Amino acid sequence: MNKLPLEGIRVLDFTVVWAGPFAAMLLADYGAEVIRVESLRYFPSVTRGLMPHPDQAIIRTMPGYGAAYPDRDPGARPWNRHPMFNPHARNKLGMTVDLSRAKGRELFAQLVSISDVLIENHSARFMENLGLTYEVLSRRKPDLIMVSMPAFGMSGPYKYYQGFGINVESICGLTWLRAYPDADLTDTSSTLHMDAVSGAGAGFAIMAALLYRRRTGKGQFIDFAQAENLMQSIGETLMDYTMNGRVQTSLGNRHPMMAPHGCYPCHRQRLGVGAFLSGARESGLGLRSTLCRRRQSLSTSGCIRRAYCRLDAAASCMGDYGLATTGRYRCRSGDA
Repeated sequence: MNKLPLEGIRVLDFTVVWAGPFAAMLLADYGAEVIRVESLRYFPSVTRGLMPHPDQAIIRTMPGYGAAYPDRDPGARPWNRHPMFNPHARNKLGMTVDLSRAKGRELFAQLVSISDVLIENHSARFMENLGLTYEVLSRRKPDLIMVSMPAFGMSGPYKYYQGFGINVESICGLTWLRAYPDADLTDTSSTLHMDAVSGAGAGFAIMAALLYRRRTGKGQFIDFAQAENLMQSIGETLMDYTMNGRVQTSLGNRHPMMAPHGCYPCHRQRLGVGAFLSGARESGLGLRSTLCRRRQSLSTSGCIRRAYCRLDAAASCMGDYGLATTGRYRCRSGDA
């Protein structure tokens, strides 16, 4: 059997929740020996479930994911039965240590000295308070690769701010772009997109650092600000403002390149419609009846807006069906 690419690499996974554990999971999938380091004193909430010992009465009041134990039974060791933990814990070893004691911190430092990578995603002050910064640990392991993944990085005015994915997505603008135009922004559903892209990004950064170390013999500290990494997911929005001065707004169920695209009222039920139209000329969709009485090109944004106007006008005659059909566009016949 061929060797996996990271066989022989030892990674210390000192992470919580999803972003950090996901990055370490990817390294384990590539063959690295990944050791999860966890506390003896503190339960890692939102990592191995929401609480260490939930009973059946509490489980009945939990949201769906919180109570998602097999058969909704937490068992004798619920921290090992929760889907928040098991998917990203695959292929990993584990250990516990009390880092509040000097002996525990020394044991941790000794483990670092025989490892290649340390990844952690706590707040910026966490490792500082423990006295386990890169400056300290690299004395034990000069070619150490250490990744810190706080929400807003290890410098700047937001350095010590903590944040979950939903918080950082709002600050970076993703929540605004996903909102409905005439709804309260606080009603926008969460996606937790930041955790997934942070885990993938950190995993890639670590592999790049391993390649650099193989070429130069040097380790490095990677300041992985999850907010900075997340903003690359809306690069076209940022570049549109930088280059053209345009501020993109939320589209709701609209789409910048598709028309019709939304949920429209039909006889006795609603119908979700999405049609992709592209090219310089008519792409083949003829909208009939009240929506479109002649074939025409929908390749420009103006044509797409006019198509939306016809759809909205038709929908408004059938009653108010909520946010999916809202929107005002300037048409030849006025606003619709």
